[in-house]
Amino acid sequence: MAAGKKKKKHDRGGGGGGGGGECNSAQPGNPAMNPEIWRYIFDAIEDPAFLHDMHFRVLLANRAYCRVAGVTEAQALGKPYWEVVPPGTGPLPGSKEVMLEVGHAQANT
Repeated sequence: MAAGKKKKKHDRGGGGGGGGGECNSAQPGNPAMNPEIWRYIFDAIEDPAFLHDMHFRVLLANRAYCRVAGVTEAQALGKPYWEVVPPGTGPLPGSKEVMLEVGHAQANT
């Protein structure tokens, strides 16, 4: 940036075209949309992480999650997460609240 020139508050920098704060990452052919790249990033997270569906079944689990759970991802997939990690008898209270909010939002769209 040239000396004395201020960056506009809404300018997020980084160039890449699009301007006006538009996000162009979802464009076809963008390498960031490659599922293999996302999987690599997800597995690189050192903390256990997983995704579940509206019924709390594991859809995706990273390597750290599987290591902590002592299972392979294939063994975790499709199970309610509390049967894998963290152990319990049902969804955590925060999970239920979020899923109720999401379900309510989807019902109103």
